[in-house]
Amino acid sequence: MQQLTNSQVEFIYLDILRKGITHSSLQEDVVDHICCLVEIELDHTPDFKTAYLKVLKDFGSFRILQVVTNEEIKAASWHAGVLKALNYLSTFIILVFSLALLALPPFIALNTSDTLFPFLFLPTVITGCIICFTRINYRKFKLVAF
Repeated sequence: MQQLTNSQVEFIYLDILRKGITHSSLQEDVVDHICCLVEIELDHTPDFKTAYLKVLKDFGSFRILQVVTNEEIKAASWHAGVLKALNYLSTFIILVFSLALLALPPFIALNTSDTLFPFLFLPTVITGCIICFTRINYRKFKLVAF
């Protein structure tokens, strides 16, 4: 298998850029893929230009590839936004629940005459403090300090 020179790779890169591939990681992937295909085609074709044109003909439309990539990037960012909103919503719900756990024992202690009864709620108060001053990362299922 014949290796491409740096000038040939640079030519492929500039041609891909001229054909409308603007996303940098997509450019790298397409250039790498086309270079591999041209190297394989050079075993059957003696001329770089002929091999390159044959690979481009078999490759298809670059504009469609760019449009599909842009749509996938937009879809991925939309999903990330939804997950972020759900993360904030669940953190808010847990914060409200933990504040209720913190307020419940003093309320019960003031309304009962038993002196040991408030100590039964000590684990609840500790849990409320832990939840209030930390938040849970639901993707990794671990506590993260605020």
